[in-house]
Amino acid sequence: MTEIRLLGRTHYQVLEPALLRLLIQTCTSPVSSAFRDQVARRLSSSHRDVQQMTKVGPHKNLNVGAAGYAVDLAKALRLLHPNLVWTNLGHLLNLVAGCRTTESWRNLNDAERVVFFRLFLEYDGAALIFFAKKIEEQSVVPDQGESWTKIAQTLFQNTYEEYLKFLADPESRIRLRQLLEKRRRHPFHGKSGAHQSWLHIHALHRLHLVEQVEAGSARIYRRKSQTGRTQAPTQRLIGAIPDLMTLEQVVNADMCYEVVSEVLGYVDSDQDVLDKEFVDKVRSIYDDVMATGIVICPVQTLTEAIQVQSVIEHRKPPGAQSILARFKKMQRAAPRDIRFHVDRSGFPAYIKMA
Repeated sequence: MTEIRLLGRTHYQVLEPALLRLLIQTCTSPVSSAFRDQVARRLSSSHRDVQQMTKVGPHKNLNVGAAGYAVDLAKALRLLHPNLVWTNLGHLLNLVAGCRTTESWRNLNDAERVVFFRLFLEYDGAALIFFAKKIEEQSVVPDQGESWTKIAQTLFQNTYEEYLKFLADPESRIRLRQLLEKRRRHPFHGKSGAHQSWLHIHALHRLHLVEQVEAGSARIYRRKSQTGRTQAPTQRLIGAIPDLMTLEQVVNADMCYEVVSEVLGYVDSDQDVLDKEFVDKVRSIYDDVMATGIVICPVQTLTEAIQVQSVIEHRKPPGAQSILARFKKMQRAAPRDIRFHVDRSGFPAYIKMA
């Protein structure tokens, strides 16, 4: 069944992508499983420790109940397995996560922005496109007299209706019609609008695609100012992915990093990575991954770490197949030192280096 690229189990206190960094680095493990409540308590405690050391402004502590939603979010973004062990993408986030002073722990470095944009694009792309279009139409969200409850209702209904226009799989269509009918019969109300809206648009803010307006207790976002003749980031996002059908094509063609590079404003150069530089990068990343205590390194983590580095170095991100071909070239040059472990389909899924 086709996956709807819209995160549904969200919470208004779990807005900051940096919470997922905290969750991966301090509350979960690459090798040991845990229970949801156990991890939620760890995250609540870690967040409280960070908040107590933070010197900038008053902040509300994250209670255990809300922290549980952060755990669910990490699973929805495929950072954690169901048993709450790191996935390949969890390893990727750990690789790019930098050390933070307590005053700036919410801010993302360049590599984190690339990784989170890639994650939200694949698993929450429908919401990113919806809010990018809304920002371009209104300049400010919410508009005067507009409620977050109404925005959330429109987001979910429009997403389901648009998917129904092009999905052909009968099982997916039946499930979508059920979701749409349920949403129409039981519209969002009360705080549910904030719960279902803020995560998506605040992610755009942390990715530097929109700006948050200081407005007291109210939460308002506006279109990011343009510099010179360049387009606003939300314009670039809509230009690259104007609708959900295009989003499906981008994800299925493994083109997320190309879109991320374009929307974030990285200018690609034609300079390719030489073989020696490539090998050095691979070995450095491999050592960092293996230092977590796992016994074999996921090929996906290595591949995407190289793609992230390419983006922030203003190089065109190579495709996964191109990178795999270079891995195989390395293996042919040193067959005793490099071995692949394949998945059930016979595709190289893990790599082991001497």
